[in-house]
Amino acid sequence: MIQLLLFTPFLMAAMMLGIPLLVWAGLMSPLSGFGAAMGAWVVGAGSGLLSGVIGAFKPDVRPLAWWALALGAVLAGALFLVAWQANLAPIHDISTDLDDPPQFTVAATHPDNAGRDLSYPHGDPDSAEIQRRYYPDLAENLPVGCDVDHREFWDLALAAAETMDWTITSVNAADMVIEAEATSRIFRFVDDVVIRVHSPNGGCVHVDVRSTSRVGRSDLGANAARIRKFFGSW
Repeated sequence: MIQLLLFTPFLMAAMMLGIPLLVWAGLMSPLSGFGAAMGAWVVGAGSGLLSGVIGAFKPDVRPLAWWALALGAVLAGALFLVAWQANLAPIHDISTDLDDPPQFTVAATHPDNAGRDLSYPHGDPDSAEIQRRYYPDLAENLPVGCDVDHREFWDLALAAAETMDWTITSVNAADMVIEAEATSRIFRFVDDVVIRVHSPNGGCVHVDVRSTSRVGRSDLGANAARIRKFFGSW
């Protein structure tokens, strides 16, 4: 029995690596794959720690027990860090303009968003307050021009969007709005992105970005990181 338990963390680790392959192949949905991987992660961490401690007192399986204990500790530590990060900012709708966030038009017609209200905030009603607390930098040092033409900022925004690993779904030059889809690398979650070039109250030219996840409650900081990367490409 102890031998079976000692092999469990290694089996769970293999499952964690294999599940994304099933998602990429279309055999599992991103949400199902993520849930299965998280389940394997928890079981792997728990079984590694438990079997490692028990096996350490049995000379015949002690070498394997140390490996199982080490793997369990690594999985448990990584799991703690992910859980801690998820609790830092449990939101998934991020905008550089919290008073007048860019709105989605094309994304609202996508079948995956059927029945969803994409008006801001998409998710926690306290998203703006939480974002101000945890991502204050997203409202600072953003592109603002008071002596430039709208077209100049529009060209820069479009060029930056085209360098991102996104699928651009709409380029509305008349309204100066770009919409795109960003797909995560591991579990293939799709997030919606909208970029807007405008002059609030007819003043200086602003470039605002909003990025929101289609599923889940916390995005582990992915949407905020995406916005920072976009502006970093200017």
